[in-house]
Amino acid sequence: MRLIKIFLPLVVLLTSVNVSGQNTGSIVFERKTNLYKRFTDPSIRQWIKPEDQYKMDYFTLFFNDTSSIFMPQESDAAPYMSWVTQRHTTKTSLVTKKMERHMDAQAAVFCMIDSIKTPAWKITDIKRVIAGYNCFKAFYEKNDSTNVYAWFSPDLPVSVGPEGYSGLPGTILGLAAENGGEIYFATSVNLNAPNAKDLVMDKFKGKVYTYNELLGFLKTSFGDKMNDQEFYTYMNSFFGL
Repeated sequence: MRLIKIFLPLVVLLTSVNVSGQNTGSIVFERKTNLYKRFTDPSIRQWIKPEDQYKMDYFTLFFNDTSSIFMPQESDAAPYMSWVTQRHTTKTSLVTKKMERHMDAQAAVFCMIDSIKTPAWKITDIKRVIAGYNCFKAFYEKNDSTNVYAWFSPDLPVSVGPEGYSGLPGTILGLAAENGGEIYFATSVNLNAPNAKDLVMDKFKGKVYTYNELLGFLKTSFGDKMNDQEFYTYMNSFFGL
């Protein structure tokens, strides 16, 4: 893997583009989930018809140079398929470095507010075009066996992305798990400044957790019914934790 730090001209290019890039707008994302990769348990997979192996969800990312909000669009999926993927709303503040996420767990909605956790990204010089923008590939090691890949565009210099991912010198327009179970790609970019209301999170009525508090609560509530690997898979699948 070729890392950007070896290529000084590329670093200079990224820096110079960021000076004049666009820092407000909205982006529509398409998320493609391979349900056969997401769910390996036969007792769950038996409910997924072959024609429903891939589920599409759509989101909008509104952003400016101080904050972003990533929210699901209305879904036209069949009711029996509504539970198989998570559809969370995530707001990030680039000023306070805080993230608020409302997590739809079907039977309940949880609210988590905590500091933004920036992955230890490694940037490469591999390029591709997404939604008309030149992007560079980056990755980080999520755990011992899984990498997460992102494609970011320095032409959109605000460090935001889907599901609250950030920490790159540009906006993330593509995001994928290593096994291809979930893939996010921007389908369109609108450079008009979002309305103020588009960047406002609905006020949550109920208990608010930090990351560790929520993880502890879910571990107590569900963890005794699962081994560690099953619990990790459940947290990742339904909460993105």
